[in-house]
Amino acid sequence: MKTTYFKHRQRFDFSPQSLDIGRPLFWSKLLEDNHLLYRLIKLDESRFEAFYQHHLNYYLSNNPQGHEQSFFKHVQEIVSDRIEQLRVKDPFKSSHPSDVKAKI
Repeated sequence: MKTTYFKHRQRFDFSPQSLDIGRPLFWSKLLEDNHLLYRLIKLDESRFEAFYQHHLNYYLSNNPQGHEQSFFKHVQEIVSDRIEQLRVKDPFKSSHPSDVKAKI
C-alpha cells in the first residue's frame, strides 16, 4: 500500500482558503512535491502551522503505523531537495533571472 502524505484538493474545489494541495481540475499526482511547494510558497506565513497540522492529521489518519517524525522527515526532504536544486543552478546561464526569482 502506498503511503499517503498529503491531502489532495478535490476536483472542482476552487476555494482559495483550501489547505489541500493540487489543482481544482486535473493534475498529475506524480508531481505531488511540486504542488506541495507551490501551495507553501503561496500561503501566508500565519497559516504555516495550520497547513502543517492539516496534512499531518491527514497522514496520521490514513497511515495507522505512521508517526509525526516520518511525516516531518518526508516534508523536510522535499524542501531540502528543492533548495539544493536551486543552489546548483549556474548563475551565468541565460535562465539565471528566472532561477533567482524561483528562490524568492
